[in-house]
Amino acid sequence: MSLDWRKFSDEQWLRVGEGSSAREADRSRPAAPTDGRGRGQVVLSIIAPLLMCAAYLQYLHLSGCIAETVGGESEIKMKCNHLAIIAAAAANAGTAHAQSIEFTRTTDTVRLTHDVPATAEITIEARIWIDTISSSWGFEHALWREQKNSLEDKSIFACSRGVWLYLAPVVDVRWEGGLPLGRWTHIACQQSNGETRIWVDGVLKQTSASNSNTIAAVPGSSNSIGAGFHNDSFVVPGAMCRIDWLRVSTCARYGPGEFTPPSECEILPPDSCAALVFTFDEPTGSTTLMNHGFVQGVASVGSTWIPGATSPVLVGASADANGNGVPDACEAPPCLGDLDASGTVTGVDLAIVLQNWGVPSSKYPGADIDGDGLVGGTDLSIVLSNWGACP
Repeated sequence: MSLDWRKFSDEQWLRVGEGSSAREADRSRPAAPTDGRGRGQVVLSIIAPLLMCAAYLQYLHLSGCIAETVGGESEIKMKCNHLAIIAAAAANAGTAHAQSIEFTRTTDTVRLTHDVPATAEITIEARIWIDTISSSWGFEHALWREQKNSLEDKSIFACSRGVWLYLAPVVDVRWEGGLPLGRWTHIACQQSNGETRIWVDGVLKQTSASNSNTIAAVPGSSNSIGAGFHNDSFVVPGAMCRIDWLRVSTCARYGPGEFTPPSECEILPPDSCAALVFTFDEPTGSTTLMNHGFVQGVASVGSTWIPGATSPVLVGASADANGNGVPDACEAPPCLGDLDASGTVTGVDLAIVLQNWGVPSSKYPGADIDGDGLVGGTDLSIVLSNWGACP
C-alpha cells in the first residue's frame, strides 16, 4: 500500500523532518563501509519526500493548474516550507546572524569612529524600512551623519515625507514626494560634477545643480548611523525605522537615469570607492558592527556614548557558517550545491532551494544554481547529485 504524501499530517511531516535531521547527525559518526549504491539509498530515503514535494510544486507552476483545498498548492508549499525550516534550524544552530538593525526608540543611535574622505563625488545609499508617519523635516531622521567642523558636514535624511541630502556648505537638496511605509525601500543620494541626484527604488526623483563637495577632510568627527545623532553636546530625537544595509562611496555610483537597486550580495565584496559598508550581519548578541569598506574604525551598538542615548537592536536571522560576517548566500560555494558555503552539501542546502522555489529572493540568489532565473528541478538535481562533502 503506497502513502499519499499529499495528505501527510503536520505530525507526519514533522517525523520526516526529524528523521532527516537524525540521519544528518549520524553522518558524523564512524560507519561501516558501504558501496555507492548503499550510500545513495540512504540519501534517497532522506530526501525522497522533499523531492516529491518539489516536483509537485514544479508541476503546478508549469501546468498552471489550481488544486483543491486538500493537497492544494498552498498547502503543499506550507508543508515544504515547514520541513525546510526544520532542516535549516537543526543544521544552523549556533550560526545565526542578524540581517538588519532596528530603531524602536527616538533615542536609539549608533556611534561611528570612521572618517569618510571629502571628495568631489559621493554616493550615499541604504535599504530601509519606515514604520511611522513623520511629516516634519529635522535632523531626527538622519540615516547617516558625519560632522567634522562647520565647513564639512555630510548627512542623508529619510522619513515618510521624502529624502534630503546635505553636504556643507553648499549642497542642500530635498525630494518631498513621500516614502512608502511598511516595506523595504532603496534610497540613494549622489553628488557629482556639480549635480545632485536623489533616487527611490532606482527611479530618479530629483536632479539639482550644486557645487561639488571639495572641502578638505578634517580628522576627527561626530559620526553616527541610524535614527538619532549627536551634535556637540545634545541628542536630537530620532524616528523609528529599520536599516538592512548602508553604503557610503567616494565615487558616483549611478548615471543620470534609472537603475536596478543592488542587493546585499551585490555590494559584497566592496570595491575601491566603498568607504563605509554596513550590512549588519553580525553574530547574535554582538555589539560591534563590521565595516566592510576601506575606512577603518569601529561601530558600537551597545555603547551609550552620550547621555540619554540608547542602543538599537539587531534583528532577523541569516546563516554565516564560517563566521566571516558575510552571509553564506553571498559567497561563492566551494562546490555546486553547497549554498551555505559549509564545505558539505546537506539538508541546509536542500532547504534553501525549497524555500526559494520559483524566483529566488535577494537574500539567496545562489539558490538559482544553473543561472536560468528560476529555482527549479535542475537546481534541486544539482544539490542531490553533489550530496556530501565537497571534493
